[in-house]
Amino acid sequence: MRALAWASMFARKLSVPIHIYHRIDISYPEELETIRDPGHRTDVSNLKPEEKLRAIAGMKLLHGLEVTTSASPGNFIEQVTQLQRQNGYDFVVMGTRGMRKDADKPMGSHAVKAVRKLETHILVVPEEAQPGETIREVLFASALNESDRPALKWLIRLIQTFHTEEMHIMSVNTGSYFTQPTLLMEEALGEFVSLAADMDPEIRIRSHFYKDSSVLDGIVRFGKEEQVDLIAMPNDEKHPLKRIFFGSTVEALVQVSHAPVLCIDLQ
Repeated sequence: MRALAWASMFARKLSVPIHIYHRIDISYPEELETIRDPGHRTDVSNLKPEEKLRAIAGMKLLHGLEVTTSASPGNFIEQVTQLQRQNGYDFVVMGTRGMRKDADKPMGSHAVKAVRKLETHILVVPEEAQPGETIREVLFASALNESDRPALKWLIRLIQTFHTEEMHIMSVNTGSYFTQPTLLMEEALGEFVSLAADMDPEIRIRSHFYKDSSVLDGIVRFGKEEQVDLIAMPNDEKHPLKRIFFGSTVEALVQVSHAPVLCIDLQ
């Protein structure tokens, strides 16, 4: 429901429809928990999946939006990929319970698989992330490679719709052998800041070469310190060999972040 609230905010700001999809797990006929409308507190827990989706589509938070729904069994990634390709959706928005010990799927398996395999932009929303009327403060975390510039441009165009006040552009200094020298990283940060400022002079932009023990820890810690509303990252770690040797910061981030994570597809 947190993810749906965020999706509705995006849909209103961007003037686009929402499609709500539910993968039916035939092994667990009672897999859906009680879902309540924050406005009307409608209990839909005893309805069949198709009926639940219709009830959700009529909830107060979706009033005034164009909403369609569907439910089907089968492989989750295959079903979502088919929907996305058939309808040309710009985003996939989904929730995760992250790495909580009491979570049914503590590693956020569907969210991680989506980030790894779907070739589209993905917004992953942790259940504690409260949606607001806008996205006031954004963190763009990047290695500051040339290939990350299109992701920054795409993000700037998006947040202009939300009248974002402040953007942090950061890279993490782990002090390791693989970290670029500070002088080079500060130069790259300056170039990325100039690129963002040229696109939208109204947004206040701050740059950071943030020191921490790992890239993941640095992003999470900085995001909490600044209380950002959204963390955005280029999702360029889909190559299997790259994940084996270096892991995926994006995949790990969606499991532990306190803020929604926007994974920007670069395909």
